[in-house]
Amino acid sequence: MKRFGFHALKLVYPPITNQEGEWLYKVPEVRDILRSSKLYVLGQREELLFDECSVDEETRVLAFNLKCGGIQVGPVSLALDQFDLPDTFQVEIGPRCFKVRKSPINPEEEPIYWCTPNTLLTEWFNDLVELNGIESPWELMRFRMHYVGISKENDSFQRLFGTGHKARTSILTNERQITPEARVSDELVLFMFQVEPSTFETCITEEDIESMWLEPGQFPDQQTYAADAEKALVNIMDSKYNEKKYPNYPKGIDGLYGKGLDRYGFHFEELVEFVTDKCSIRGGKPFGDEEPDLILVEGDEVELVSVSQMKANSEQPPTSEDPPA
Repeated sequence: MKRFGFHALKLVYPPITNQEGEWLYKVPEVRDILRSSKLYVLGQREELLFDECSVDEETRVLAFNLKCGGIQVGPVSLALDQFDLPDTFQVEIGPRCFKVRKSPINPEEEPIYWCTPNTLLTEWFNDLVELNGIESPWELMRFRMHYVGISKENDSFQRLFGTGHKARTSILTNERQITPEARVSDELVLFMFQVEPSTFETCITEEDIESMWLEPGQFPDQQTYAADAEKALVNIMDSKYNEKKYPNYPKGIDGLYGKGLDRYGFHFEELVEFVTDKCSIRGGKPFGDEEPDLILVEGDEVELVSVSQMKANSEQPPTSEDPPA
């Protein structure tokens, strides 16, 4: 019998900037959501903003562009009726946030819907919101990966904001803003993940059938998956602010090594691409139009399978060394 595991890294909350994290850390409802995250990534990108926004009150459609440095995508349209609007409503529009509120506005009531650009793209990718006009969003969600971490005692949010976090402080102190007028705190984006495991077996003999089902205590817990994913990402990506590079990975005592998996791997099942000086890794949907890159482990070997790069190369027109006749 062979046992395989292919594990998805899924966001428990949409990406937030460091500045937004400072605000949201004080919101109990957000803290509760983020308790399920043990694995986090710190990445930097030019600030993503809403631009050239307008609301058609008759059709109830919000139109805008998404702007990230010199990149602009749009016009994009968001049908507001998908949020079960009341007869009267008001839209608050800003470059960093949309808020749809019942009219007349009661400041103590929560918005009917609100989003940042990062939130909107994440929800759209996960089929929670419908958008028109998005064709190539990947260039908007490409980040310089600075750090990968886990929280062993608490959750990712508590680790980043509840205690002094050396890497986060170092990034804010040492990194330059990409856009001159921006702040690093607005360009630094925090990703808080949980690992969604998927394990299956291939049976070879009748004897294997009797032993193929694992007892509940034999399944790795979230901490084990997160610890292995952290080491895999640091080993493959060589992120700048991770001092430990785990050169002996996949060997280790707190991950999946030796836990009965013949082959396993990790992928980001989100609209995100992380880049370092060494390589890049892009997320996606398995078996979809945009399949994710994979970190694969088999025995003592680990490799990055760049599915996105292979697809890009296959779409290039054929070339010939021979000149045309």
